[in-house]
Amino acid sequence: MSILLVLLFVSVQALYAADETEFPDRRPLASWQSFDPDDYGDEWLTLDRNADGSIDYAVTVDDRGYKLREAMDFDHDGFMDNFYFYSNNVLQRQEIDTNADQQIDVWIYLRRGVYITMWERDRTHDGVIDERVVYGSEDD
Repeated sequence: MSILLVLLFVSVQALYAADETEFPDRRPLASWQSFDPDDYGDEWLTLDRNADGSIDYAVTVDDRGYKLREAMDFDHDGFMDNFYFYSNNVLQRQEIDTNADQQIDVWIYLRRGVYITMWERDRTHDGVIDERVVYGSEDD
């Protein structure tokens, strides 16, 4: 699903003019987010998807088995680069490190797990959001 979201993100970006307005706010990492796969403890289910000896997938679930959070190392560089946030097993937000610097630089906000309501990007990789696109309203 992450690859689909990234492809959708790139396609949408090509269709809409970028908003060059400066956004001084920063988005801190959640307390559980770590780029180092060794930091994911016993409450996480982990997997080495490509059998290279390094964890590249971690998920934590609630007592119903619903996903709460996921972290993935898509480029297999040894660091998590995609983070997913769920509510009632429905994807709410994705955060991505697009340039492997261990800093989030893309935030994608979803409604009903599939509809992108907004995305933000740190284009200059300085920790400050400098591009934001909003689609429709929450009531759509």
